[in-house]
Amino acid sequence: MLTLALHQKRILRMMAERPCLGIFAEAGTGKTMIALTWIYDSLMAGYIEDALVVCPAALTGSWRSAIDKLPMFGYSDFETEIVRNAVTIVSYNSVWVRNKSFRRLKGTHKYEIRPELNRPWGAIFCDESHRLGDPSSVQTTVVLRMSALSDHRYVMTGTPHNMRYTKLYGQLKFIEPRLFGDYRDFKRRYVLGEDYFGNPVKYDVKALESLMHDWGTVARLRECFDMPSSTETDIPVPMTPEMERTYKDMLMRNVPDVEFSTAGVGTQKLYQICSGFYYGSGGTNVLRCGKPEAMTELIENRDGKTVVFALFTQSIDVICAALTKKGIPYLLFDSSVTDPVWRDFQSDPAIKVFVTQYQKGSEGIDLYAADTMIFYEPTPGAYNLEQSKARIMRKGQTKPCMYYYLYAPGSIEERRMRTARSGVDESRRLADQWAEEERQKYRLNEK
Repeated sequence: MLTLALHQKRILRMMAERPCLGIFAEAGTGKTMIALTWIYDSLMAGYIEDALVVCPAALTGSWRSAIDKLPMFGYSDFETEIVRNAVTIVSYNSVWVRNKSFRRLKGTHKYEIRPELNRPWGAIFCDESHRLGDPSSVQTTVVLRMSALSDHRYVMTGTPHNMRYTKLYGQLKFIEPRLFGDYRDFKRRYVLGEDYFGNPVKYDVKALESLMHDWGTVARLRECFDMPSSTETDIPVPMTPEMERTYKDMLMRNVPDVEFSTAGVGTQKLYQICSGFYYGSGGTNVLRCGKPEAMTELIENRDGKTVVFALFTQSIDVICAALTKKGIPYLLFDSSVTDPVWRDFQSDPAIKVFVTQYQKGSEGIDLYAADTMIFYEPTPGAYNLEQSKARIMRKGQTKPCMYYYLYAPGSIEERRMRTARSGVDESRRLADQWAEEERQKYRLNEK
């Protein structure tokens, strides 16, 4: 029978004392089981009658799977059923609906809480609560209004050491709505400097760290468990002549089947070219690329299991085709898959590779059967990168972990990769700036 770790018991004690709390615990520290244990104890004590869990759509199945695992922690089937019946699990995208009768009158909202959720709840848990980081998004504004529906409010996020401090705004305001008037109030009090594009770059770190500890608790994986070491390795994959020629033409806006109707220089298509394709008006244009060969070579040279992350659906197709050609057994977990196939990857020694997209597989699933991770192309989000890495570096991992980054050297893709690894999220303006600098570089080389 499994038991809760010391840090989980410590957080539970804090939750018993604090009706509203931020659980800033790194991925792999067992936040879900902490929440379910608190829910069961509170149901039995009569403090609550139900609970609402708001999480990314990809994690709704993980929460249901976690409830199924309660017997492993000593709960009877009857007790497990009590928790299952009391907990409602919804995604962030499903908590709101458009107000069809919206009029710009005081007290009305363009987007409302979904009617069946707009009622008192015993407790509300916001999992992966960094999703409340954009103060202007619909899900943030609606979820913040939901804070009035319960006296017990908890936010949970997985990478406290790599958090952009602006992401604290929505999380702390959900815990205690009276902390800030609005985002402008938060920004005025805690943001000390901005870049050219108006993005915060300097914060009152001491004040924000104090707030974070006043209203939450922090748990770091290596402080909670004895974890193995990890190594990160760059794998530069130079562009083929065909890719480099197309890359240059795209920068110069000289590609016949691509319309450049805006002032941008097609930054998204530049990233696509770095992976050997681009979408044009006539469909997908495929370019000869060395990434599939570099990836399969890495996999064949290692004995253990491997997780491969990619950004584009076209890249997923290419990865799967390359693995099939080499006869390497794999599992695919993309937007078309709803079953928890990662369980098969964990338990079946014959399955060597797990292929997924950042959007689908970077949060909430256990892949510690693998000790190697390959980033086929970089993600623009530093948080997504850290969450992806945590899929294999979590409780249960006993082997040293290897992380490999494939990228086209000297390209905009390398900039994205290094920016995310430095803990900074890429913005649209920053990407356009990179593309403009790339274009100027080619122009200078032509002179």
